[in-house]
Amino acid sequence: MFKFMDLAIQEAINAFNKNNVPVGAVIVKNNNIISSAHNQDFWHAEILCIQKAQLILGKFLNDCSLFVTLEPCPMCLYACSLAHINSIVCGASRTDYRKDEKTKKIELIKNIKQEQCSALLKNYFNLKRL
Repeated sequence: MFKFMDLAIQEAINAFNKNNVPVGAVIVKNNNIISSAHNQDFWHAEILCIQKAQLILGKFLNDCSLFVTLEPCPMCLYACSLAHINSIVCGASRTDYRKDEKTKKIELIKNIKQEQCSALLKNYFNLKRL
């Protein structure tokens, strides 16, 4: 589990280095990395990662897990539901929303490497405030 989150963190660092909000995502199936992505301009890492995985596996990503450095926003959570992603492993957590009827089937595992993921976000936004 940690090696996949490490790759998501590396993707987040790539976003940070490109002056984008540092969020990275990785999709895994059967312990194999299917796709990875990071935030790019206004594109969320989760959406980009899902699109890449769908090019490889097809429309539905059954038996796949998404590793992401920040708990997905409602839009990305719903996209995961539509893509049939089974579980989401998050680094930093959000408290501004809850899962609903459409997304309740997705297993959500929080706070994996949370300090490292949160630090990237805090550093990014602190630099933006200078």
